[in-house]
Amino acid sequence: MMLHQTLWKLERDTRTLEEWGAQTTELVSGRMSKHNKKVKDAVSDFMNFFMVTPVDMDPSGIVKKLDRSLKDQKTRFGIFVETHSDEKDPEMRANLEDGLGGAWVVNYLSKVVRHYVEIVRKYKNPYIAIPIQMQLPMIMDFAKSYMKATESICNGDPIGDGIGPYIAAHLIGDSEPIEIKGDEMVYSEKEINGRKCIITKARGPGSRVGDPGKGMEKLIEKYKPTRIITIDAAGKLEGEKLGGVAEGVGVAMGGPGVERFYIEEKTTTHGIPIDAVVVKMKPEEAILAMREEILDAAPKAIELITQAVGRANQGDNVIILGVGNTCGVGNNKPALDEAEKKIRKNAKKLKKEEENDGKEKKSFLDKINPFSASLN
Repeated sequence: MMLHQTLWKLERDTRTLEEWGAQTTELVSGRMSKHNKKVKDAVSDFMNFFMVTPVDMDPSGIVKKLDRSLKDQKTRFGIFVETHSDEKDPEMRANLEDGLGGAWVVNYLSKVVRHYVEIVRKYKNPYIAIPIQMQLPMIMDFAKSYMKATESICNGDPIGDGIGPYIAAHLIGDSEPIEIKGDEMVYSEKEINGRKCIITKARGPGSRVGDPGKGMEKLIEKYKPTRIITIDAAGKLEGEKLGGVAEGVGVAMGGPGVERFYIEEKTTTHGIPIDAVVVKMKPEEAILAMREEILDAAPKAIELITQAVGRANQGDNVIILGVGNTCGVGNNKPALDEAEKKIRKNAKKLKKEEENDGKEKKSFLDKINPFSASLN
């Protein structure tokens, strides 16, 4: 009875995951081309895309190998969108590339869960089923977040991870920033507290994170800064306040670590101290449409950045790096008016959706299942 109950629950949630995968695939293909029916098949086939990670038995040079693989992957996504999309705007194409990545995540999760469900069914082993059942609520929450994130990114809406670029654009002010060629980054000079600050971020408003490692290497060589400040979103612990602001040291940057490696190498060679300012949120909230609590944390973060700039000597150069996905976030303060309107609007919509999710009816088996308590 326990095995049959578990299999029923696993099968139901797996089908839900597969439906979400189909929905995200249809969403992306529809945004790429509304008239070409073959695009949907092409996107479905692309959901089987994979990247073989470099051999790490001998760790020497592994960062450069991984960097090469990630660049090749990004290039392939770009070629696919360019080949199959009717969109001509490069900023919208950037959104579609990341939207395609979001759909890939949802589809991949559904395939992995389906694999384990079939293993349980084949061997009728409850000890394989129980760990999956325990983790499934978290997997479902993660997949649902990516499904919603795919839509937000395809729409060009600012997401939680964009708080770093948002703050950088605010600090840049009214000036038009300069592009760092080849690295999808922009920067601008501005005086703060008597120090020349070089403020940089990924080029927006398309969905990009840029190549901050390579871009920062160029800026460090050009400006010889005595201090670097990084701003990013950071995963909060359960019980911590959404939108809480904290400061520390080191390169505030997530991801596989390739870009952070380049920055750490350069700053270690030149003996440059690094300050970090972060805005806290759940990992899911980083990929969803930005909440008002995250946006409202910007003034506090800017206050801490200003204090950090003051730790450099008068006349010194300071680099301020806004880390994160700049989807929906332009490159200077005037471009933020539209972004803020979208954030306020989407935040209300998100709250309403969550209220409706909480009203969904649960089956009797869900109510007695201890592992389903965290769902919705």
